[in-house]
Amino acid sequence: MPGHPRVIHAPGHTAGNVAISLEDREALIVGDTLATIDLASGESGPRLCPRFVNDDHDRALASLQKIEPVKARWVLPGHGLPWEGSPQQAVKLARQIAARTS
Repeated sequence: MPGHPRVIHAPGHTAGNVAISLEDREALIVGDTLATIDLASGESGPRLCPRFVNDDHDRALASLQKIEPVKARWVLPGHGLPWEGSPQQAVKLARQIAARTS
C-alpha cells in the first residue's frame, strides 16, 4: 500500500481491531475503534460503538489512547461521516460521551 501506512492495534470492538495511520495523507482510518454516529439514535459526533457490539467495551475505551497521539487532519470511521479534526479532538469527545452513558 502506498504512503507507508502504520497499523495501530486498538482492541475492544474485536480482539484484532486496528486503526491505520496514513500520515502523508493526514488521515487516520479508525474503522470500529470509534464511530461518528450513534447507531441507535443517529446522533452525530465521535463516540465508541455501543457496548452490545463491542467484545470488550472497557478495552475499547482504553484503546482510544492508542489513536489519540496520531497526527492527522481526518479521522475516518467505519460508521458515520469522516471527522475533520484531530484524533485528539475526536477522542476527547468520545470519552465525554462514554462518561455520560456509563
